Amino acid sequence: MRLSGFLITSLFLCFYMNVTVGQNPIYDIKLNLDTNHHTLTVNAAITLPTTIKLPNDTIWFHLPFMAYTKYSPFAQEQLKIGMSSFHFRRANEYCSVRNFKIKDGNQNIPFFYKDDNQEFIGILAANQDNLTFDYTLDLPKVIDGLGYNDRNYWLRNFYPQLLHYDG
Repeated sequence: MRLSGFLITSLFLCFYMNVTVGQNPIYDIKLNLDTNHHTLTVNAAITLPTTIKLPNDTIWFHLPFMAYTKYSPFAQEQLKIGMSSFHFRRANEYCSVRNFKIKDGNQNIPFFYKDDNQEFIGILAANQDNLTFDYTLDLPKVIDGLGYNDRNYWLRNFYPQLLHYDG
């Protein structure tokens, strides 16, 4: 079968990745990249080993992809240093998130954001066994290693990151 030109009706890329780093959580991440709609569906299972020191009340995660919105602190910093191109993008060129859920097994876990920017998310410490974050990212025009440009895709900072606890 011959492909003519660059006409691609749909392309789905499934990617499976296991990442383990020292005393950090164990990530089992499954991705589905839709190049027609510039979306990335993420299923990030995170196991928190008992060797990790966790707070007694709230476990916090950083959602770095939420920094790539128009009114985020990242965007404000870009304006302060004279980089206005980020601030004046079209609405569909920013990152956005849909269908965000956190589960422990089959049970949904309630979560809350630190502030309106929704870049930091907390869950009650009692829900700390095996967490699964499910969501779909509408990828931005490439920003700091995340997004797309023409037919190229950069996938950095697309998964939730456990914030270190120093207590």
